[in-house]
Amino acid sequence: MPYYAVYSGRRRGIFFNWQDAENQVTGYSYPGRDRCARLEGAVQLMKQNGAGNMARLVDYDEIGYERDLVYITACQGAEPGLLGSAVFLGSGNRCNHATLSPSKTLSRARLEAILHFYKEVISKSSKSDPATAASYKYDHWPSWEIRTDSRSIIEQVSESVRRWTFDAWREGEMENGDLLHEIAEEHGKLRNPDFVIFRHVENSTDGGSHECAQLAYGATRECPLCHRPFAVADMKILRGERS
Repeated sequence: MPYYAVYSGRRRGIFFNWQDAENQVTGYSYPGRDRCARLEGAVQLMKQNGAGNMARLVDYDEIGYERDLVYITACQGAEPGLLGSAVFLGSGNRCNHATLSPSKTLSRARLEAILHFYKEVISKSSKSDPATAASYKYDHWPSWEIRTDSRSIIEQVSESVRRWTFDAWREGEMENGDLLHEIAEEHGKLRNPDFVIFRHVENSTDGGSHECAQLAYGATRECPLCHRPFAVADMKILRGERS
């Protein structure tokens, strides 16, 4: 799929749609926009034109709201039994996060990544921080679209948020209820719940999703501190299990 890098315009970023990108440069003094076949090329183009810190991924929802994209995924690791999860906001974004997950299922690992995004990115986002400032659009509040390759996770989170909103939460009724409860609670802190939405994407058709999957897989290969390859025994330690 093509990517449109707008490095000089009303809003700078990497767009998924030609018309969205064109709207940023039409009538703008000294516009700068180019089409790239790959996400890596679009990021490089932004950097070459002094807009590397604005190499955010941007799309518009069904009613025309501009949203910054964040990708969430989890995957099997380099060795059997290893799971990695990741949060990806764009190449080089310092809020990107990948870790070896102590979870036993991919679903739980994805939920951990979503919770990390709510707690470590949304709650700490700032208009003065280049990594997160771009998402401040409506009433000076951030607007995000979380994309994941799991439809079931979207359904679980949506149902949890609905129950939390209508005070219909019942502990133990849902699998991974502890994580879902925390996510729903964090979502409830938003000034407007529509400032964060979810969308399903396929890894094979979305460059951002592919980049996120690579981050998650990379987190299972070796310890980031000592660079020792991870093994199944490390998972048991993370989970507090006996050898």
